[in-house]
Amino acid sequence: MDAQPTISAERARLFTEYLREHEDQPTVLRLAGAFAHVLRNMTVRIEPGEIIVGNMGPTPRSC
Repeated sequence: MDAQPTISAERARLFTEYLREHEDQPTVLRLAGAFAHVLRNMTVRIEPGEIIVGNMGPTPRSC
């Protein structure tokens, strides 16, 4: 909890990257593909001793 809150653009960058590369697809497929692209490429952080993992950004207390 001592970590300074930060904002990461990683998820938004990955989402936008996919949307721009697939402008010819129907919207529903673009959104699903963008979400899958984020899940495949986003940085995963696992802290020591964590039992339940997951993160919104690459550092503690980031979004």
